[in-house]
Amino acid sequence: MVLVTIKKFNQAFRTGDVKKIKTMITDSYIHTNGHSKSIDKESWVSYLQNRKTDIDSGHLLVNDYRIDEIEIKIYKVTAIVTARVKVMQTKSGISEENNYRVTNIWVKESGTWKRAGFQDTKIN
Repeated sequence: MVLVTIKKFNQAFRTGDVKKIKTMITDSYIHTNGHSKSIDKESWVSYLQNRKTDIDSGHLLVNDYRIDEIEIKIYKVTAIVTARVKVMQTKSGISEENNYRVTNIWVKESGTWKRAGFQDTKIN
């Protein structure tokens, strides 16, 4: 079920489990944030590795990472998922809370759901 996979993915992101995330995204993965151009899998994994270093060093504390308002539309081997993500974190001693509206594209590869695309927009 794609929802179970999404929850595992988000837990891996919260904790910085780069190894797990790499197995859960497609080779042609595209990641887009509301404040930058799209990046490919290699660039996003590089970002994740830097983020993991910050988490491990205590430079970045992920106080909360939640997903709600989830809507899933499945089209055979493709799922389009929209949701709201709430992030509370402390970086360099500065706490912040942000909310994002996200769209994810998941595809089923060899019976396993993998994230193929991501886009977010910061919301209030």
